Amino acid sequence: MVVHGKKALMLGTGIASVAIVFVLDLNIPMQGIAPLLYIACLIVFAQVTTQHGTLLLATVICIQILASYGHSHENVGDLPAIFKLALSLGVLFTVCAMISYSKALGSRLASSTVRLVRSEASFMGMFRESETALWLQDFSAVRRYLMALKSEGVTDLLAYERSHPELVSRAISQIRTRAINQSAACQFEGIALNESTFLDLLETIFTQRTHFEDAASTAGALDRRLRMRINFPENTLMFDKVVVSLTDCAASDGLKPLLGLSDHEHGFAKVSNYKIGLLGG
Repeated sequence: MVVHGKKALMLGTGIASVAIVFVLDLNIPMQGIAPLLYIACLIVFAQVTTQHGTLLLATVICIQILASYGHSHENVGDLPAIFKLALSLGVLFTVCAMISYSKALGSRLASSTVRLVRSEASFMGMFRESETALWLQDFSAVRRYLMALKSEGVTDLLAYERSHPELVSRAISQIRTRAINQSAACQFEGIALNESTFLDLLETIFTQRTHFEDAASTAGALDRRLRMRINFPENTLMFDKVVVSLTDCAASDGLKPLLGLSDHEHGFAKVSNYKIGLLGG
């Protein structure tokens, strides 16, 4: 309510300002300066009022320009004066259209920002509450590192690693964990990958594939068989938020006889549960 009151006050101030310009234009020879003052008032007050207020102010200015022309030009055949009038109105309409477009664009941008913030909050809420063990990791730095190698002419990452064994340790140091959901924190102390598996993961990023799946184990005292799945985004700008999912193979295998599934059906069920877990996280 206060915001609308301030904008209404600024609109009133803008109308008063253009009214002053109108009075001066009628009583003082301004040599064509009045249209410039009108445009200046429109631009200044458009920044602090609403889009409808801007259109109202532009309408008032248009009426005042026409009234000023009618007051000072009795000769209807004065072509130079008519040309100046048309030019002034053309500039006024152009500026008004640009301001309206800018305000509409700003409004859409603000709405998109609000939707993005809400979507991010919704995603993080589902991520935290998911019963699937999920990590949110930042792979953007390691992707830049691998793409830099590719731009330098590296085509076979595995062959490159054999001659540059520091590749793995350097890549590991560039992966950042952004968040861990409650399920992962309760079930696992950490993820342990052997060098071969980690190289396969790097190869997936290097060749720009979008899915990685392999075995993993816990980094704690209890050794548990896990299945790690990662879906990389097609949009490379989203590599700072990559979801890593872990499935406990032992727990999953224990459900097999209870469900009475064949090996083929059991494998399909595990994939389906994983997908549901991702959607829920």
